[in-house]
Amino acid sequence: MEDKLDKIHETALKILNDIGINLLHPEVLDIVQQKEVRVSGKRAFFRPEQVMHWVHKAPSKFTLYAKNPKNNTVIGNDNVLCSPGYGCAQIIMADGTRRNAVLSDY
Repeated sequence: MEDKLDKIHETALKILNDIGINLLHPEVLDIVQQKEVRVSGKRAFFRPEQVMHWVHKAPSKFTLYAKNPKNNTVIGNDNVLCSPGYGCAQIIMADGTRRNAVLSDY
């Protein structure tokens, strides 16, 4: 399993370095350029050492706070939460029409 995780990690770093990602907000582009990230047009290219510098600054655990404190969730260390990080803003129906997503779509 560790081999597979290492391969995913190495591939992600290669994509960020070689292909880059589009950053559409001009202010974000300015911020990454100030951090010495190479930018070409709207695409930013992150060297592996830049990515890992910021990864190492992440906390080992953090709390997601709910409206009701008894539903707060700690993520990190041995606490893993499997859930969607986001959802579709719109749903395309079988007939091609679009509608806004609702909670039941998730």
